[in-house]
Amino acid sequence: MDDQYSHRNNKKLRGVYRRIYGEQSTELARNTFLPVLDFLDLRSVRSFIPSYLPEEEFDLAVSMVLPTIREEAQAFCARMRSDLVRLWCRGNKYSRPAEEDDEWRSEFLSLAAVVFIPKGHEDCGSLIHYSTLFKRDIFLSAAFPARYDDSPEAHPTLSENWVDYLAGISYSHDHFQAMRKTLQTYFSDWDTTSLSDLDAQEGWKDKFYDIFDSR
Repeated sequence: MDDQYSHRNNKKLRGVYRRIYGEQSTELARNTFLPVLDFLDLRSVRSFIPSYLPEEEFDLAVSMVLPTIREEAQAFCARMRSDLVRLWCRGNKYSRPAEEDDEWRSEFLSLAAVVFIPKGHEDCGSLIHYSTLFKRDIFLSAAFPARYDDSPEAHPTLSENWVDYLAGISYSHDHFQAMRKTLQTYFSDWDTTSLSDLDAQEGWKDKFYDIFDSR
């Protein structure tokens, strides 16, 4: 198609992405929102990429399907949660409830004990929690290799598809065990403690590193 239209459509649709990203009401929702390349591949979005509509008609057409776009984006986020639950439970040999739903998956992934690591980082203390999945420059960020994203803000300018990020995430039993022992230092109900509750405990990161390094 004409490069002029392709550039215009892509730019406008990325603007729609930023708008919907900005609508997310919680930090959790923003940290775990789908990558922009997956957004552009949603059925309701990609149909506009080859459009030759005049600009005003294009904008109107997109606005008419915004509810559908939002629904498809949330459905994709739910599939991301399903992918992560499956990855963690398979590694941990954890039997999931037969009647699990997306609400259960979201609550499960928000537990402090449910940790992942960047693939290839088995011998260091790098952690990934779902609650901070795409948040950068903090202890629990998704510290992927630089090729994934070198921009100051990982979100909403993530440069890969979800399948590529998922391929860079692993389950590690050593990290789970170290996190379990860390949680038991502070909580009797460690297996139901959320990451936000753990973050309220000063010095827990140092405690985790000490436990992990002494394994």
